Formats: sequence, structure tokens, C-alpha cells
Amino acid sequence: FADVNEKDYFYKEIGMAKALNLISGLGENTFAPRNKISRQDMAVIAYRYLSSEGLIEKETFKDNLFADSNEVKDYAREAVASLVDAGIINGYEDSTFRPNGNATRAETAVIIYRMTKLIK
Repeated sequence: FADVNEKDYFYKEIGMAKALNLISGLGENTFAPRNKISRQDMAVIAYRYLSSEGLIEKETFKDNLFADSNEVKDYAREAVASLVDAGIINGYEDSTFRPNGNATRAETAVIIYRMTKLIK
């Protein structure tokens, strides 16, 4: 990506994730590596990895999955549905998913932990 410099500590890992089709960037060959990540984008990356390893089943997104299901972008719908079905990610107590909200460190840690249970 044009905005990932060889001197960045994450250069190699971003390049590997791109080569493995885990990430695709934001368009125009950019990745915005220092930006926060949305919950739906985190779901897409997690799903792509789990799917590539054959560790998760593909699920169809249902419009009544969350109170704010209409906010989940088309590119993330399958990923969100599949991760919810697998118990990797969930919504909030108010029945929302908040797909455009930023993933917190705690949410990220929980998702990574739950993914490791599938990898074993």
C-alpha cells in the first residue's frame, strides 16, 4: 500500500496479510494503518483468516440479526453473520452491532481469544 512505508514496524505483516487476501485496503492502494478499525472491518479480517483455514462455515446475513443490521455494509455481511453464528463476535445488550463503531482493545482481545479456540 502506498501509505505503508518500508520503515514502519508493521510493514512486513501488512504485506503478508495483503498477499494472503486477509486485507484489501481502502481503495487507491491505501490502507490507513494508523486509523482505528471499525467492528465490521475487524470482522471481515477475522472471517477471511478463519475461512481460509477452513475453520468457519459461511453463513447468510439476516436483516433481523441486529437492530442496526441495515448499517452493516454489503462487503461485511457474510463475515458478520458467520462470526456471530460461530460465537466469535456478538452484538451489544441493546441488540445492536454498531458496525461502524471502532473496535475496542477489549473486544479485539475477546475475538482473538475466541478465534484461538477454533484454531486448536
